[in-house]
Amino acid sequence: MVVGSGMIPTNSDGQWFAIDAGAGGITPADFDCMTPGPVPNNANSGGTGGLNDKQSNSAASQNGVFKHPPFDCMNTTDYTRTIAAPGGGEPADKWVDVSVEITRQTNINCFINKSLVIPAVALTNGSLATSYTNGTIMFGYDDPNANVSDSTAFVYFSNVRVVELSPYIVVQPGMTNSLATSLIRIQGDSLTLTSSVTFATAPITNVWYRGTGTAGSPNTGIPTAAMQTNSVNATSMSDSLPLNNLQAINATNYMAVFSDAAGSVTSTVVAVEVVLTPVNQVFLVGSTNQLQVRVAGPIAPTSYQWQTNKVNLANSTHYAGVTSTNLSLTNITLLDGGIYGLTVLHPAGTVTQFVTLTAVGAVVPANTTNYWGASPTFTVTATGSAPTYQWKKNGVDIPGATTSSLTIANCTTNDAATYTVGVTNGTGVLSSAGVLKVLPPQPTFTPGGASVVGLNMVLSFSSLNTADTTSEFILQSAGVVTGPYTNDPSASFTTSGPGLFQVTVPQTGNGMFYRLVHVNY
Repeated sequence: MVVGSGMIPTNSDGQWFAIDAGAGGITPADFDCMTPGPVPNNANSGGTGGLNDKQSNSAASQNGVFKHPPFDCMNTTDYTRTIAAPGGGEPADKWVDVSVEITRQTNINCFINKSLVIPAVALTNGSLATSYTNGTIMFGYDDPNANVSDSTAFVYFSNVRVVELSPYIVVQPGMTNSLATSLIRIQGDSLTLTSSVTFATAPITNVWYRGTGTAGSPNTGIPTAAMQTNSVNATSMSDSLPLNNLQAINATNYMAVFSDAAGSVTSTVVAVEVVLTPVNQVFLVGSTNQLQVRVAGPIAPTSYQWQTNKVNLANSTHYAGVTSTNLSLTNITLLDGGIYGLTVLHPAGTVTQFVTLTAVGAVVPANTTNYWGASPTFTVTATGSAPTYQWKKNGVDIPGATTSSLTIANCTTNDAATYTVGVTNGTGVLSSAGVLKVLPPQPTFTPGGASVVGLNMVLSFSSLNTADTTSEFILQSAGVVTGPYTNDPSASFTTSGPGLFQVTVPQTGNGMFYRLVHVNY
């Protein structure tokens, strides 16, 4: 100590608790908690000091704390000193109970003679993991009266107690060997959080919680939902919380609450952000739609950037929202099919999530007319990641029709319908329609099937289309085989069973040639 120099210790380490400068000192009378640098630090160099004063309580706030014994009132000056109250913190040659107590890891208190003299020194001024666990606890009674005492005036403290009233967290929650207080991952990833305590009383119990709080802040979190509990019969504990297959529910704050017989301590929080897996999209050519990626968690990303083929997109008449979570595409073409990436920039790092866009063109042909027995084919073009297909006839799935083309072999009139295809790749879309019209087979006269009945000629014929009725046919006649043929309005049609028909016409005196025509030709 240097008399009148500012009451600054030299070459101290750990935490210095000082009853500082009574009447006549060059600094106001107060009570300090200071942190020096590593020794030797020459903290009193030039009498100016340089210690980090973590707490300073005014003498007025402590007036009356020091009783007699062991001390008289501190704030007596030379002009008010009496025999009854000599002031100056006069030593009484008596041992006094002194303790430094850390409570819930959020503050540190100094007690002398069971009276609180330096309360609530915030631990946030230093590293939570090391601040009050290293060095030597020191007490000083520093130069109470510069004009009275000399360098021999002191108070000596021995066997100073450091009382930890709950486990002390030496490793706040986070990834192993990492000081990061926030993390970002994509959906489906896994990670493990770890936290450690010491200076506890066996047994120790830890409960991992979800909760609220601010990542990166020295303030403790507020638990809301317990997740996992572990215990050890030891004075130190390192505990882990595995988070496997991350989902949206895992995007939150995490904290640990360690407890022993003396009390509990809540950790700071570590935040986990999850970039959710987007749903692949299937869009029709010519439409306007969006690709979306969602991010869940307590700390919002700082920026976004969409890419395709590893090239950043820019806003244009075709693209919009390229720096947001929603990418809009106007008038989609087959060239838009492909894989898109969204890079998410976050205080905890950068991740990229991918989504596939499948562009589906129109069914070709849109309309087709085929003769009975032909094998027409419909096709659809889809670009992007390989989708799945399901063809439909009049809205009903066709079993086994699961490729990009549909061939209808040996078609009949039963196949005449509207055909569409469902294209799926995460989501699905129904294509435009292709319409098939099938021309039925022409009726055929039965060989030897002509007969005369009274004044009429009866001609027998058949049709391969068993769905035909007597109203499906027209009889035409001509005087010569090469025609021209005209419709014969006197013809009368009957049926003798599915596909079997007769047509009756009056006889004429002249030779006549006949032919049958289906009304759908």
